[in-house]
Amino acid sequence: MNEKTDELSRDEEKMKRIAGRNTAITNTVVLAFDLIMLFASALLYQSGAVGFDGVLIPTLALFSSFGPVIALAALGSTLQNTFAAGNRVLDILDEMPVVEEITGKPEITFSGAKAEHVSFSYGNETILSDVSVTIPENAVVGIVGRSGSGKSTLLKLLMRFWKVQKGSVELSGRSVEEINTKNLRELESFVTQETQLFHDSIKNNL
Repeated sequence: MNEKTDELSRDEEKMKRIAGRNTAITNTVVLAFDLIMLFASALLYQSGAVGFDGVLIPTLALFSSFGPVIALAALGSTLQNTFAAGNRVLDILDEMPVVEEITGKPEITFSGAKAEHVSFSYGNETILSDVSVTIPENAVVGIVGRSGSGKSTLLKLLMRFWKVQKGSVELSGRSVEEINTKNLRELESFVTQETQLFHDSIKNNL
């Protein structure tokens, strides 16, 4: 999933560069036509070939026509962004869940959490190695460590976003693999460093 996110970010940056280049080219062409029109109008007016109204009306007409031209030039970038957004949605829909949803288990209440001898790796990179932690009920527990030491990974294993590769993770004395997914989500909350706010009330965002 992280690889897909990185790929989408690269595609987005590429589209931004293309859109910026197209905008710069369009604005340059518009400016060139403006200067040519002003120069030609000045020459015609100076030579007496046209009067002031003969200069003003065509010049204003030319300037007013550039709005639709610029919008039309930006249509390609807009469509490209639209198609790319559609592809991103389809890619997300095609993603297979990392863990399957669990149903049909007895409901539980929270009375503490525990991780015992947990190990976890991303590919060949070991993030957690034989880690154990106990989180009592009604307690405030802080997990500290350098960046990349596995703090977020441990929390995600407690949330069962991923499966434990070695060791066990339990809530209320029961393995997270034996707790209904809906029940588990009701007992735990996870706030990431990249929090996304929805256009809704504070209560619903929480």
